[in-house]
Order: sequence, then structure tokens, then C-alpha cells
Amino acid sequence: MRAQLGEGQFVTKMTVRAHFDLLLPCFVRSDRELDVRMSNRNTLPRFLMCLSLLPAFWLFTGCSAEQEDAVRQRRDNLSKLGQAYLDMSKSVGHSPKTSDTLAAWMAESEDSATRGKARDCLVEGDVIVNWDGDLSDADNLGRYVLAFEAATPARGGYVVLGDAVVKSMNVKDFQAAAMLPQNQE
Repeated sequence: MRAQLGEGQFVTKMTVRAHFDLLLPCFVRSDRELDVRMSNRNTLPRFLMCLSLLPAFWLFTGCSAEQEDAVRQRRDNLSKLGQAYLDMSKSVGHSPKTSDTLAAWMAESEDSATRGKARDCLVEGDVIVNWDGDLSDADNLGRYVLAFEAATPARGGYVVLGDAVVKSMNVKDFQAAAMLPQNQE
């Protein structure tokens, strides 16, 4: 940068540029640049601060062990309900017609202890079941929704298919899915 001292005389000012000059923009060349650089002076430290907070943000906003366990429990409940529905159909000879019928059968079954939370979801209405389903076409049961979480029609969620496979569906997929047909008897 050159500054005029007098008529025809110029003095050149030089600034020593070090590596830290790029990190700390406090070496300025004019008053106008000083205003601009002072407004941006805290940009790098702010950026570094934000960057250092990202791992903490991801830690607190990611799935916690409790959330993962809750999702696992929801899937497990649907799986157990689907399997109990199929088991009852095989042992009794027809599909359950009401939640009370299936809940009573689950309470009396050999593995009633493992089906306890699934039975509670059924009784409390957290899961919607297609009652009195036609299970005669065993090869194609995986195409039909047997039961689903109560919030699935509005927000998407987990469903259990007719072959007791649990699957996640969004709202659009759920609306397009075929429900387990009812017995025609």
C-alpha cells in the first residue's frame, strides 16, 4: 500500500503476513477495511465454536439407547401379536374374532410371559388388528396387513403382515397396502 506524503513523495507500507494473519483478520490496511474486518473479526472463532458443538449436538439428538429399545419393543410386540394370531388360528381352527379372544388365548398360551407386553398393547388399543381374517391362502399372506400401530394411518409406522413379518410403512405405502381379507363364512 502506498501513502502520499507530499507532492510527488510516496511511502510504501508493508504488512508482514504470517500464517496466523489468515486466522486473525486484525491486520488491516485502511480505516474502511478496518470497519469491514472488525465486523467479520469474530467469524472464525464463532465458526470454530459451532464446529466443536456439532458432535455434542449429534450425541444429544441421535437415537438414545432408550429410543432404540422402545422401537425394538414396538416391533417385537407386533411380531408377537402376528405370531399369536397365526398360532391361535392353527390351534383353534379359525382366526380370532375380537381382541378379548386373542388376549385371553395369549394369556393362557405356553409362552404367555413373553407375550405379556404384546397383549397389553392389544388390550390398550395401541395396535389395530384385522379380525376374523381369511388365512386360507397361506402362500400369499405376506401381501396383506394383519395388524398395525394405531398411529400408522396418520404418520406411518410399523405393520405386521399376514406371514408375521414386521415392516415399516410410510402413510402412502400404508394407504396402498391390502388389508387381510375377512372370512366369508
